[in-house]
Amino acid sequence: MDSLRSESQFDYSDDSSSLAESTKSRHSSIGGPYRNGWIDKSFPYCNPIETPNDSADSFSRPLLSSGHGFPLWSPSGVNIGDVGVLDVEGFFTCFFNIFRPSYDAVQTDFTPSTFQPIYPPLRDNEIKRNPHQFPPGAVITTKGVDFTRASTSPLEVRLSSTTREGGAIVLPHGASREDLTSTSRLHSYIQENALEWYRYIRDSIEEAIPNGSLYVITGCDKTSSCGMASLPCRGGKAKAVFREQDGDPWTSNANARTSYHSATYASKTCVAIFVRGMRVSLSAFTWKRQLEYHAPYQFRPYYDVLSTPVLGFRARMIRLNDKLLGDNANPPAEGVPEPFHPSDLISQMLLEKSRCACVAIVEDSAWLNCVEDDLTLPKVIDLVTKVFQRSEPVSQKGLALLQPKSRFNAEETESTSRLCLPTKTAPWCLEDRQHVERIITTSTLVTTSMADNLSQYLPAVKVGGRRLSTSNRQKPHLNAETVQQGNKSPSDETAMPVADYPRPNPQDQNNEAPLHRQQRDEESPKKDRQDKKVLESVHRKMESTIPTRDANVSGKGHNAGIRITQPAGKAFGI
Repeated sequence: MDSLRSESQFDYSDDSSSLAESTKSRHSSIGGPYRNGWIDKSFPYCNPIETPNDSADSFSRPLLSSGHGFPLWSPSGVNIGDVGVLDVEGFFTCFFNIFRPSYDAVQTDFTPSTFQPIYPPLRDNEIKRNPHQFPPGAVITTKGVDFTRASTSPLEVRLSSTTREGGAIVLPHGASREDLTSTSRLHSYIQENALEWYRYIRDSIEEAIPNGSLYVITGCDKTSSCGMASLPCRGGKAKAVFREQDGDPWTSNANARTSYHSATYASKTCVAIFVRGMRVSLSAFTWKRQLEYHAPYQFRPYYDVLSTPVLGFRARMIRLNDKLLGDNANPPAEGVPEPFHPSDLISQMLLEKSRCACVAIVEDSAWLNCVEDDLTLPKVIDLVTKVFQRSEPVSQKGLALLQPKSRFNAEETESTSRLCLPTKTAPWCLEDRQHVERIITTSTLVTTSMADNLSQYLPAVKVGGRRLSTSNRQKPHLNAETVQQGNKSPSDETAMPVADYPRPNPQDQNNEAPLHRQQRDEESPKKDRQDKKVLESVHRKMESTIPTRDANVSGKGHNAGIRITQPAGKAFGI
């Protein structure tokens, strides 16, 4: 614990340049990725996709909006106090339980040798139980997924989806719920052991786990049997029928993906369909000094987020296009896939707001109370912004937490932030939204089409004749009017187009005034040298943070641009 709390007092002489660049100047208004000096690569990066994948994420992402917790595609026995990680297949891997001693039968072989359970032990009055949270025959669906209960004995449920990404859970025997009434006494215990847990799990499984992936379970929903259905509507409708019978109860078409799980009655254990808990993360400096693993870029963790809408007119047009022309395959991503969890972004933003903290704990209740809609990329930004509207970061003795605001302050904040205007009562509304966007864009290899989709959902507010955008100013997107080919030789056939600001048509140089022509000729070499220095400086900074394959420079003067090509065809312009 002392090592974590004193981490901020370490001598950062070797990282003085990075620290100086990562901290915004008190009197400076400049912000952005280049101001940070280096990008925190300990967290998984965001990979926007346009088409839902055939993975467990297409099931868990939409069901996160149900407000019950993280849905498990592969349910298993989970208990309150379990410490583990989620994998991309929707399975929770438990390493040990903080309420049981190391010799207990519940503990696994991954219990640390120095492990000591929390004291005092867990008492029954600390757990709130509801054995009838979901009645028998209950069906949990997302928006756009319709179901019809054809019969109740035996249970028969028919599902059909009109959403581009949806999921459903059928509970023939219902489900129970259990949660800790309070988690406050766990905070100091987790802070003392967080670093050791990360190090031990990494050494035990012999592979690096991303920052923020450590999950301490504080609640779950359990059942004896359940049917899972992932229903992405791509082209045609996704349909599935659940009939309670011996064997596999599912019948579905090609667009649906189903699974069925039942408890082991011999051991009288139940499987968990939803888990809730606390995500534990470490500060960038603590991770860099204690746990950083310099893995090749192709092994960096990432999570997928759908960047296109799942419902509405535009979603119907995309479905029609997929039906006529086939699905648009997503470009392959470089790295190791991880499941998407809203706390990944919340933890990263909380640590950046709490500079003196070494450990951050984000409880699922912080975002479960705010989620209302699907979790496409623009809605994820809205969700994280709303979390920090209703909660405030609190740092105590090196531990960062989110503390709910009072009801009066929360209502006042919400009412003033609906227009996203910087006012005296909520001057940080735009700042929080831009903060989330910066975290995503600085850690994401955003292609041009993804940037188009993202900017389409970012509103702008007109105040006093001025248009205030909720995102940082960006160059126009590539189109027929803004694309300008750079000066390339006949042998250079692969030069990338460079986005340029639209400007009025230049005057005929033959009619140009001699004085203006002379002034232009004299200033052009000087301006070219200045632009070249700026490009070289930017290129050096980008090389230190993001791996590149090649860089094509084109244009002169204020038309100059650089196009950096990334692995897997991802590229962005500067």
